[in-house]
Amino acid sequence: MINSTSLRELQRSSSRFTWTNKQIPPIMCVLDRVLVTNSWEDHFDLSTVVAAPRLGSDHNPLPLDTNEIVVTQHHYFRFSAHWLN
Repeated sequence: MINSTSLRELQRSSSRFTWTNKQIPPIMCVLDRVLVTNSWEDHFDLSTVVAAPRLGSDHNPLPLDTNEIVVTQHHYFRFSAHWLN
């Protein structure tokens, strides 16, 4: 399916593996991946994936940062005196 839909994996940083069985000796492997299409990557070409520390799980979360600038407008509340009438 991955090949037929031309998906490719975004390279992640900070961890070589994404899963461990938490045993001694540990088994570690890559089970989790971030797959994107070429058109998605063209639109978000500065995207990064960083394997976050696993907390309470045997999987590393893979947060995706698209490096998109989000502009938020502040909507201030304005009281109008005619509301009292």
